[in-house]
Order: sequence, then C-alpha cells, then structure tokens
Amino acid sequence: MVEVESICRICFLKMDPDTAKKLFDVGATVVFLDVPQNTEVGIDMNVWRTGDKFKGLKMIPPGLHMLHYSAVGKESMAAPRTSFFHFFGEGEILVRKWDPVTETLKEVSDDDKDRIKSNKEELDRFLGAFPYDTWKKWYALTSHVSEEIMKRVQPVSEMLCSASLLEADEEQPKFDAAGSSSEERMLPKMHLKSGTELRFTALPSALCLENASPEFRTAYSLDSSLRLEKMLEGSMAPSQLLGELQVAFVSFLVGHVYDAFEHWKKLVHLFCTCDVALRRYPDMFLQLLTCMHYQIQEVPEDFFTDIISKENFLVHTLHILFTNLEEEDVPTGLRQRGMLFRQHLMQKFKWDFSEEPDEYAPTIVDAE
Repeated sequence: MVEVESICRICFLKMDPDTAKKLFDVGATVVFLDVPQNTEVGIDMNVWRTGDKFKGLKMIPPGLHMLHYSAVGKESMAAPRTSFFHFFGEGEILVRKWDPVTETLKEVSDDDKDRIKSNKEELDRFLGAFPYDTWKKWYALTSHVSEEIMKRVQPVSEMLCSASLLEADEEQPKFDAAGSSSEERMLPKMHLKSGTELRFTALPSALCLENASPEFRTAYSLDSSLRLEKMLEGSMAPSQLLGELQVAFVSFLVGHVYDAFEHWKKLVHLFCTCDVALRRYPDMFLQLLTCMHYQIQEVPEDFFTDIISKENFLVHTLHILFTNLEEEDVPTGLRQRGMLFRQHLMQKFKWDFSEEPDEYAPTIVDAE
C-alpha cells in the first residue's frame, strides 16, 4: 500500500507521463453522473463550474477529502452548499448521480458502479485531474482527522448543508398570548432536522461549585484545565480532540456550516484559557499551535472581529494563551514555539497582544 506521505511527495513533482500513469492507478476517482452544466462542484479547497463534458475527478490522493456542490439557478446564483467527507482508498472509485428533484448527489446501484468501473479507461477524458498544488494545504488542515473521528462526528445523514435543515415540532407548544401577535402565535416551532447536525463532543458544563472554596471558584473560572481534563477522560486522546477542532474548522471554511464555526471558537477558547494543562500536555499544545497556524492563514485579517464591538475574538483569546506560556515552569520548547507564533501573528496581521482583555483586567471600585 502506498503511504499518503509518499503520494504527497509525488504530487509536487513535474507531471510527466509515467508519474501521471502511476497517480491514475493509485489515486482515487470520483464520478458524478448527470450533473447539470454550470453546477458548482468542488473538492477540499477547490471549486469549479461544470462544463458539458464533466464527469468527475481523477488521481485523488488516498485519505480524507471533502466533496461539495451547489445547484446554480438561471440568474447564476448558487444554492446553499451541500458537502460530505470521504476517506478514499487506493484506486477507489466513488460514484454519485444527480437527482434533479432534490438537487443532490445520491448513491447509485451496484450495476451502475460495476459499469463505471469496467469503463474507467474510456471515462478518463471526461475527468478533471485533482489539483495537487492545493493538497498540501488541505493535508495540513486535516492532519489529525482519522476515519474513526470522522465517523463519530459527521451527521448521521453523512451530509452537511450550509443552510440548516429545519422541521416543525410534532407537538406545537401553547403560546402565551401576552405580547405576541396572532401571526406569531400561528408560527410553528422549528428545530434542526434530526440526523443533519454535526455530532461534536459536548463541552463540559460548569462543575458543581456549591461547596467549593472561593479560591477554587476563582481558579476554575480563570483556568479551563479541569474542563479539558474532563473532555480527555475515558477513550478520547489529545489527538482526537485536535482532530475535532480541525473538523469544525474545515466544516465551516469549506462546508460553510456556521454551527461548526461556533464549536471551533468554543474549543479554541477552551484550549487557550488552560494554564495547568500546559505542563501536563505540552505535546498537545505544540500541535495546537501548528493547527492554528495553518487555520489562521485561511481567513481574512479582520474575520474574527465583531462587527458591533470591533473587538477581535482571537486576539483576546490568544493573549491569554501567550501570557500563560510565559510562565517559567512551562516546558521550554512549548514556550519558545508560542513566542514564535505570537511574533509571526504580530508581523503578518499587525495584531497587538500587549493589552490585557477588558474582562481580565482588574476592576477599580470606588471606596466611599
């Protein structure tokens, strides 16, 4: 079996005929049947409008990929994006067929699969070559995502949609007429359609602090290490939590799923507000810095800035992490990597980490 890393090295070689033939044999193929012309179709970080001869993509590196598509109307306006993850094996052929009623790609019969596989050579001229110049970037964004993580996190339906799929509650609640118009009272109560949501690990709620000392309450509110420990209890390893962070990011970046972005922000805040855990899991935090380095490269400078408060969520959150990393008992390698990351962000984005976030600054109270 050819390893993913060896294929990665091949990807950046000059595409001579022998190399192309090897990639054609080893790489995977995705076949999309009956896709209307001008439909938006993409894989990973790439997206195109289909032509009249488009049938799919070839020479796809084995491993995790994200396929996505959007129907396009007469005004050239694209519909909400639908996407799905897939772990491709060597030489695998994945076949999907366009359903004009639902405007989605659906699985085909075994007979259609066998027919496509037997005509792979003839189909070659209708297949676009996978764009290897972007694969290194995708691989960096998903380096911790295993097939086990993906099966656990992806929706039961295995499909993601950028527009939330809602359905009405079977039992309508009784609305209080006070303060509500008749139209509002007639509106059905909606919820996310079952099976379409990403199944991220729930972040721990606050532990019971009824009998805790004031010192413990203060430490718990400022240091998320206990919450992190709770998430790592049982079978979840640090790499799995980092994998979940990466799934959340690419689900938003590529799949346009906003709920995934919200989960990503919560995980980033959890990691960055840890103090004690920096000493216990230095390797995990080293890998976290690498993950965030590649993620931040993919978004505009002002992306994390709240349009109302004009405050940058990520600058404030990373400020806490960098401050904690400066403590002397933090492992040297982790502290140095953190300082290099901070310097890189300051130079590239002109972010200022010198000022303490308002919520962590001392409160001045007038004593009268």
